[in-house]
Amino acid sequence: MRNFNSLPENACPDGKAVGVLTLHPQFIAKTYHPGEFLREQGLTYVGSRGASVTPEKWTRQGPPQRMETAELFVAGRLDRFSRLAERLSTANAFPEQSPIRLLEGFRAPSLADKKRGTENPDNYATPGLFEVGLHLPLRDRAAIEQAFSEYAQACGATADFDRRIKIGGLLFVPVRIDGGEIDDLAKFSFLRVLRPMPQLRVFHPIERSAVATGVSLPPLPEEGPLDESIRMAIFDGGLPPSGPLKEWADSYDADGVGLTVDRYLQHGHMVTSAALFGPLTPGQPVPTPFCSIDHYRVMGGTQDDPYVLYNTLKRIWSILSKTPYDFVNLSLGPALPIEPGHHDQDFTGIRHLQQGGAYVRRPARNPSASD
Repeated sequence: MRNFNSLPENACPDGKAVGVLTLHPQFIAKTYHPGEFLREQGLTYVGSRGASVTPEKWTRQGPPQRMETAELFVAGRLDRFSRLAERLSTANAFPEQSPIRLLEGFRAPSLADKKRGTENPDNYATPGLFEVGLHLPLRDRAAIEQAFSEYAQACGATADFDRRIKIGGLLFVPVRIDGGEIDDLAKFSFLRVLRPMPQLRVFHPIERSAVATGVSLPPLPEEGPLDESIRMAIFDGGLPPSGPLKEWADSYDADGVGLTVDRYLQHGHMVTSAALFGPLTPGQPVPTPFCSIDHYRVMGGTQDDPYVLYNTLKRIWSILSKTPYDFVNLSLGPALPIEPGHHDQDFTGIRHLQQGGAYVRRPARNPSASD
């Protein structure tokens, strides 16, 4: 409870905080989820992430080994956490078959749990600009946002809620810190992650796409796509206006995308070609595309914009919220390392715009026909 007790009063909206319960690695199946136990303790589940732990005991033979498990983030009043900590330290405080046996540990998040990539300010893309992820339980959403805005100001920071992005139970918001301390800001009890504002990864030339000497280019198919009912969207750097893919791909500019960039167009062409035809084999005919593609140019000459990642993500969401697609391809992502031990959900959007291409299938039109 030491970390909970050291929190400033204004860092705990309505006297509430977020704690971490580590599940015993032998009890991580959904059927073991301690939902009823949490409700009995007056706590609310607000998220989870992967972790690894060496349990004190297990039911297998031999000494316990380090295993993958899950950490549950739970929210509640500070007095509830105090009561739980007191019971955990008392012998026989829980009955023998209590769900407490499913838990390996309980703690308050440390500053090290929350901070990512803040060790060397010289590596910050934009000095003084950070991204904060907040746990945002539905019932307390307005109170947490208001409390964090006021707490940030008290720490010498400004939270830009006009740019906020909500993903499930998480809220991501840019924060500018001109003179305050990030350690003070990280003490906010519902803060999940704090890191320097990520930038969008610049498209580099793809050398593997160079034409091999002496190998002739196979002719493209003459027919249209096999299935006109399937809809696919690609969000990338655009398509060259005079490119050879017009038969199967339409190109659109997202609102506010800015000027075209040649290397972005090259990347967009390659991604679209790969999605249409797949890998090509010298001497073999080019296969007929399965479906047509709507290619949206969401990257332009805005790389110096410190909010380029947020702006790009909002362009994508603006389109997808109005136009449903069966498949979506993202072949762009943040210039942000995925650190060992942090394989969790602390990323804006679809893992912060997936690192590399990913096809995302939306739910089937007919639920009875789904897998």
